[in-house]
Amino acid sequence: MKNVQRQLVTAFQQTRNQLEREKLLLHFFNYMLPQFEGEQVKQLFFLNLRQLEETSEKREWLLVFHLLLLQENILSFVASKETESLQWKQDSNCQEESIRMAEICVSLARSSESRLRNLVGKLLGQLVVIFGTKLFDLVYSSIFEIAKESLLEAENSLEVSAVAEKSKHDVLSSSRNVNCLETSLETIANILSKQQEAHLNSILQDLVYFLNNCYTHSNRFVREACEHVIHSFLEKCSASDLVEPAFVDIIAKIISTGMEDNWSQVRFAASSSCRIFLERLEDQKYRYFSILLPRLRLNCHYVAEGVKSYNLESWKLLLKSKGLETLSQCSESFFDYYVSQTLAENHCVREAACHAMEEAIDRLPLSSVERHIQQVVQALLVCFQDESWPVRDSACVVCGTVTAKYPKQVQASVEMKQLVELWKDALIDNIPSVRENAAIALVKACDALDNHPLLNFDILLEHCSQLMLRVRDQPKNPEKYGVGRKETQFGVAHKLAHDNDKELHLEQTMYSCGSLAPKLKGGCSSDRREEHKKEPWEESDGALRLWRQLILKKPKEASKLVPTSMEIFQHLEFAKAPYLLDTFYSVMGDTMDYLEKESMMPYLELFMEQLQIAKTSDYPAVQKNAKITCRKLERRFQL
Repeated sequence: MKNVQRQLVTAFQQTRNQLEREKLLLHFFNYMLPQFEGEQVKQLFFLNLRQLEETSEKREWLLVFHLLLLQENILSFVASKETESLQWKQDSNCQEESIRMAEICVSLARSSESRLRNLVGKLLGQLVVIFGTKLFDLVYSSIFEIAKESLLEAENSLEVSAVAEKSKHDVLSSSRNVNCLETSLETIANILSKQQEAHLNSILQDLVYFLNNCYTHSNRFVREACEHVIHSFLEKCSASDLVEPAFVDIIAKIISTGMEDNWSQVRFAASSSCRIFLERLEDQKYRYFSILLPRLRLNCHYVAEGVKSYNLESWKLLLKSKGLETLSQCSESFFDYYVSQTLAENHCVREAACHAMEEAIDRLPLSSVERHIQQVVQALLVCFQDESWPVRDSACVVCGTVTAKYPKQVQASVEMKQLVELWKDALIDNIPSVRENAAIALVKACDALDNHPLLNFDILLEHCSQLMLRVRDQPKNPEKYGVGRKETQFGVAHKLAHDNDKELHLEQTMYSCGSLAPKLKGGCSSDRREEHKKEPWEESDGALRLWRQLILKKPKEASKLVPTSMEIFQHLEFAKAPYLLDTFYSVMGDTMDYLEKESMMPYLELFMEQLQIAKTSDYPAVQKNAKITCRKLERRFQL
């Protein structure tokens, strides 16, 4: 076996990357280990252990890493075979060697190399699977001490940095302490999850109090590791282990804080702990509904898909068919939490809070929501002015939903002039979806308010007419975007001019599309309108979107704006004209069957001429909508 062991180590040393290493491990686990007899597997384990003891003293971390990988795979193989696992557990020689292996792992738990620390946790977990409680007690106490020391050292380094400038060495030392704390917690989570015999009363008090000091750590990986420990701990608990109110309250506090963390990974880990926590509590769970369920339900609307789907599944598993009933009974807690989260630092949370409020208002009866409508609407008015456009978008939609369902209550809760002005402001927002949803919300609210003096169809038609011609004031650039020959108005010439226009593309703000960190300010940001200047064509675009909704609701009255809409064709000498035309043809395609024929007839020739130009546009969206509109126009007027 010495030759086999030497060849394996050499093969690992020759791997150039992680992919090659993974392939070699798969070959070792699936093809080599099954061919060895029980004694040969033991010999290989012992030989690796001897070399580990020699190598760890020389601090050759890469060789140590490869040897640990081999040991972890050997132990994983043994743990998966019930007969061999029992033989190892009863073999005194294996017990002694495994304790030595565990001691090496504990010493490596302080290593500066993160890959070693992470692998140590997995290896100790496999040892606990095979040797059970005896090894668990030995390993747990050692790793727990390392975690406590790492937390204390990290806190001390923070205190020093508060009064003195840190050197490069201090920064590295502080970072190492934090990383060591994280991997120690992950190791504790691992060995807890592998422990077969539940005897946790002896470690409950110290562990819970320690986690109470860690769960608000500034490092997100430490916070996530805390949630993993809670989850592993709860997996081994029964309802009888969770009877001490003080401890259970701390666990609930740690979970609830994690469920509203800025980082999605921490939210997901806490959501996992929340599910198992409520399952383990059985009849006691109702005591924690008001704390945990509002967070769980808000996460059902969170932007991260994994968090969203997991919490939806948890809601169904925990409440079964009583979800709506529970939401109604605890409506006070739900609405208070939702409203508080509209002021959260993270814009994704503010957006989720808007969606959660819409769901509650839409599904609950009036008796459950009436006393909350005022606080909901007031919170939404703040979100209307958020710097993050998805929050503005959501607030716009939710306000429309609430007003449409409970118009009297909304009128009693808010100054309608302010609400209408916010909707009108959203109608000319620089984000297309905000303009679209503002148009939908305005018409929906107008219909529900039944001829309100500040919001009725006559007012909307007049407002739409005024906005539609705002494109007249759009700065023109006929040299670059002039009509020239009509057949090339939005063809290659226009596209080339747009793509090569330095004013459009140079010295612009750069945005990160990968981070969900809280970079955007909340509502009432005084500088939002200054940073995002609206262009006149966007106002005309909003008017067209409003016109679409008005045509679908009041076709006869809205058809009178056809002459106004056709004037848009005279003001297209600017870079963003194709976007305006895209909206125009989309609106005409959606409403062609509703428009009055008498209103369209005088402009058929002009409209058909423009459609033929748009059908050959180099802008795919314009071309597609123009073709759809053309087909509907020909069918309607039998051309």
